[in-house]
Amino acid sequence: LDNCPEDPGDPGDPGDPGDTVSELTSVRYYPDAHGGDAVRAIGFIADGAEIRVVSGGEDGNLKTWPLAPDGKPAETEPLDHVIYDLASSIDGSVVVTGEGGWNGGTETDTLRSWGPGGFYAETRAPIGYVYSVAISPGKSWTVASGFYGDIVVYDTYELNLHATRKTK
Repeated sequence: LDNCPEDPGDPGDPGDPGDTVSELTSVRYYPDAHGGDAVRAIGFIADGAEIRVVSGGEDGNLKTWPLAPDGKPAETEPLDHVIYDLASSIDGSVVVTGEGGWNGGTETDTLRSWGPGGFYAETRAPIGYVYSVAISPGKSWTVASGFYGDIVVYDTYELNLHATRKTK
C-alpha cells in the first residue's frame, strides 16, 4: 500500500479529499480466509447494528467476519461440500447458499437459507450442483440455477419449491 495513490473521491464534489492510504489501515484484511482454498462467494449479513462479511468456498465452510476493527472473531459453519454461490438479502437478514460436490461427503446439490442466528432450512435442488442463487428484494423468493441449466424458485425461509423452469 506504500505506493497506492489517494482516491480522488467523487469528481462531482471538489471538497471531498477522498480516502487516503492511512484511512485504509482500519479496513479488515483476511489473508488465507479459507485456508488457502478458493473463496467462491461473498456477501454481507446483518444482526441488528452489526454488519458482517459472509464467505463460502471450496473448503466447504461458511464463515462470517467482522467488518468493524473491534468486531467479534470469525465464526465458521462447516459443511460437507463446496459453496459455489451465496446471496444476501438487501437488509442482510438472510443469506442463501448454493452448494454441490463431494468434499468427503455424499454427492450433493443443496440450497440452504441462513440468518444471523443460524440455519433456517435446506433442500436438495433438482438442478445439479447449485451454481448461482439470488434473493428477491422482499426476501420472499429465492431463485437458483445449477449444473443442469434449469431454474428453480423457492420460498426463502422454508425452501419449499414454488416453480421450475426447464431451459432445454
